[in-house]
Amino acid sequence: MKRNLLKLACVFCIAGECLYAGAQRQGHGQAITKLVQDVQSAAPRAKLNDDQKSKLQDDIDGVKAAFQARQQGQSIDRDKLLAKINDMHQIVDSGAFQEADQKQLDEEFKSLASR
Repeated sequence: MKRNLLKLACVFCIAGECLYAGAQRQGHGQAITKLVQDVQSAAPRAKLNDDQKSKLQDDIDGVKAAFQARQQGQSIDRDKLLAKINDMHQIVDSGAFQEADQKQLDEEFKSLASR
C-alpha cells in the first residue's frame, strides 16, 4: 500500500514539473512574440539603412517561422532562434532607433535574457 502511494506521489510530482516547464516555455514564447511585435512597430520610426532593414526583416521572419514550426509540433533549433534574437538586438542597439523605442526594446531584451 505504501509503495503504491509513493508511486502515485512520484507521478504527480513528475506531471507537475512537466506542466510547470511547459508554462515557463509558453511565457518565454509570449515574451519573444511581444518583442518581435514591438520591434516591428518601432522599425518604421527608425533610421535603418537598407542592409539593416533587410537583416531585421530576415530575423523577424526567422523567429516567426520558428514559432509556427513549434506550433505544428516540429522541433526548432534553439541556437538559431537565439542568434536571430541577438541579431535583432544588435540592430536595435546600433543607434538607428529612436531613444524611447530603444529604451523600451532594451528592457524587453533584458527581461528575456533573465528568464
